[in-house]
Amino acid sequence: GVGRFVADTEFELLDRTTKRIHGEDKNHLTVIAFTSTSCPLSKKYLPTLVDIHSDFKARGVRFVLVNCVATDRPDEMKAALERFTSNVEY
Repeated sequence: GVGRFVADTEFELLDRTTKRIHGEDKNHLTVIAFTSTSCPLSKKYLPTLVDIHSDFKARGVRFVLVNCVATDRPDEMKAALERFTSNVEY
């Protein structure tokens, strides 16, 4: 649920490397947003996520975008992610 700690979670990035979110890391807030490059609502909401990211990245808030549609293409996911910043990991 929103605002709850999650268990340690490992996930794969677009470059096929893996990362881990440490659920009990109380020093960092991580925003997890489920998106899709083919969903009209996700496309419409991406600029809002970009704005939120811009407002909070200086405060150390981390963002993880989870693409939840298996048929979305990796090149489209990378293009959407690049709207955040040029130094975002993916």
